[in-house]
Amino acid sequence: METVQSIRELQSEGEPDLFVELVEIFLSESEKLLEKARHAVQEADSEGYRQVVHSMKGASSNLGIELVSSKAADLERLVKDGNFEEAAAQLDVLEDIYAQSCAALSKLTE
Repeated sequence: METVQSIRELQSEGEPDLFVELVEIFLSESEKLLEKARHAVQEADSEGYRQVVHSMKGASSNLGIELVSSKAADLERLVKDGNFEEAAAQLDVLEDIYAQSCAALSKLTE
């Protein structure tokens, strides 16, 4: 919530809601990242997968979505440690956490 408050403090009066705009961008871009992650798993592309979860980690952290950021960091660490198969098998966990976070974001942007 601290991140949300910090973003809201940047809001200029009479301008579109900055937080809502950032959430919309995050949702759009993160869906693309998840699709790239699924593709990397199908292709057994460990470096591509690592890059995608790294991007997901950063994007979610920027909005204070710590559960997604933390899981993405875990997956990135697994790949760096040579455990691509385990990291790939946990993609569905990241997707579940992401879906739950999206539901929470929807409530914050209403």
